[in-house]
Amino acid sequence: MLTTTTTVQRKFPAGPDGLQIGDQAGIARMVIPFQIALAGVTDADILTDYTPGFAGQIVKVDFAVSVAVTTGSKLSTLAVHIGAVATTGGVLALTSANCTPKGAVVAGTTITALNVFAATDTISIVASSTTAFIEGAGWIMLQLLASQ
Repeated sequence: MLTTTTTVQRKFPAGPDGLQIGDQAGIARMVIPFQIALAGVTDADILTDYTPGFAGQIVKVDFAVSVAVTTGSKLSTLAVHIGAVATTGGVLALTSANCTPKGAVVAGTTITALNVFAATDTISIVASSTTAFIEGAGWIMLQLLASQ
């Protein structure tokens, strides 16, 4: 018996980095990583006005630790915004305890609403309730789903 598979490819406009987004079987997902040093986090924007350049929705946010936090009692809450409006969910609660060891992944809360963006909308990540970190670094990984 011979089984065949058909793959559908669709190209979206290139983003600022020139990358194209491929679409397989009607699903176009991508993860956009943003590197941050935790010692530089204050109660302000971590990322300001990133424009993906295509319409879609934010489906998930995680933080992957690249340099472990070793000083106790440090924390910050990061929230994803489209324009000036926070998504419902998509909050990263970073703490000394969950930002160790190197390689740990901290999952954001489940995103349930206010997560749809247009091609010209901007995405920001905003920190609040920060107790200054002394060390530590990692990648905020924003998972996007392009509109069909």
